Formats: sequence, C-alpha cells, structure tokens
Amino acid sequence: MKRPLGLNGLNVLALNVLVLNVLSVNALVFTAPFSAIAQPKSRIAETGECRNAIARGRSRIERSNAKVVEVVQHPNDAPDRPAGKNIGYSFGLMGPGTQSVLRSQRFLTAVSTDIISNCKTVGTVTFGVSQTDDSQTYGLMKSGKVEAFKCADPGRVERQEPILWGEQICA
Repeated sequence: MKRPLGLNGLNVLALNVLVLNVLSVNALVFTAPFSAIAQPKSRIAETGECRNAIARGRSRIERSNAKVVEVVQHPNDAPDRPAGKNIGYSFGLMGPGTQSVLRSQRFLTAVSTDIISNCKTVGTVTFGVSQTDDSQTYGLMKSGKVEAFKCADPGRVERQEPILWGEQICA
C-alpha cells in the first residue's frame, strides 16, 4: 500500500532544503517530515466562522482519542488550485487514536469539508502523524466536493514533472 509522504504534495512544500538537494517543481520542494513544516512569516487572518470550523475539527479529532499537537497554516501555491483557495491547514496528530483517525476517510472528509466550506481562502486540509512523513491531504476539487488527494509517483519530483492539484507524493 502506498503511503503519502510529508505534509502534502501540492506544490506547496518548501522545507529542510539542506537534507534533499532542493528538489523544485512549480514551487514544490518536498524534503521534510510533517513536523518540520514551517509557518509562513505572516498568517492570513481568518474569519470567526473559519476559526470556529478549525476548532470544531480539532475537537472532533481529540474526541477520537488523537491529540492535535499542531495546526499550521501554509500557502497553496499550485498553479491549478481552485480560484481564491491559496491557503491550507495542516493538523499534526499524536496518541493512541491517531492511526484510527487517519484511516477514516469519511471522518477526515467531513472535517475537511467543514473547514474548507467555512474558510474562504482554504483549499486543503492535511492530517498527519506529528514527527513523521505520514499524512493525507484533502482538498476542494473541480466538482465542488472535498476529496482525498491521490498518490502521485515520487519520481515525478526528481524528473521535475508537476504535481497537480488533487495529487500528493506517495511512496
């Protein structure tokens, strides 16, 4: 079974450049585990509805016996992203319920849909095991639905082929 790598393969990662030679594809540099994702220097101010949706997501996850240890806002730089959806949020998880949460596509789709529909600029929500490269990204698709991103061949980064909206690098 292929496992998603890192935070998300959406042409948005830019980290730990010293470790993997700066692999760059349309603003994508995938090199760091989930925990190394740095917060942007300036955060986009979100509405109260958005902050509430993020808090609801955190609460739902924690009721499932997984601890949310970090929530990070990051840019969505994919050129083919939905218009105006230039921000993503990532939830770093730990604890005994983490794998159960990450295996529940229905649950994560519901949490992501709530956040994306209540946050005007948010196009993706990523859930991952903190301190690892195990994560899954959900995003707003052209159909208007929020869906899990599909795995893309990690060799595409090395070949400098673009990672499209709706895809993330998997091993």
